Amino acid sequence: MSELKFVPSEFAYVREVSKVDPLNKLHVVTSTNLSMSNILAFEEKCTYIPHPSDRNNCTSVRTKMIQEYRFQFTGLSILGTKLEEFIVNRFRMNAFKGRAALEQVLDKLKVEAIEVADRIKGEASIVADRIIDEASVFADRIKDEVGEIKSIQRNLSNK
Repeated sequence: MSELKFVPSEFAYVREVSKVDPLNKLHVVTSTNLSMSNILAFEEKCTYIPHPSDRNNCTSVRTKMIQEYRFQFTGLSILGTKLEEFIVNRFRMNAFKGRAALEQVLDKLKVEAIEVADRIKGEASIVADRIIDEASVFADRIKDEVGEIKSIQRNLSNK
């Protein structure tokens, strides 16, 4: 069984716009086809928000993805229904692939964030140890100088 191909080239061009609203923890990606748009006009919108069960948490552990898509065939009314079924199934399949890819990227980011945090903790510990050592040396110098001042005061009072 051969795969049904709509695009006569190996490339399909799509315009994608990504909007991030960190204040409201919202990420919206909108994609519109440029290739073959005279036959099929297609728009996909993926919205990423914190999962509703995590709303009370400051840091959301899970993300909810809402996927919407619209398409309109022009000039292919006879094949419209079959093409519609094909496209719906294709996008469903691609949504699963996209989700898996996004989860993989997020897992990698999580690992990197942990590594960076561990490195920062290690460096902060080294800096803190240095500060403590320098403060200790400084305190010892002050004690020595205070001892010398007391000794000078004693010598002056004995005269």
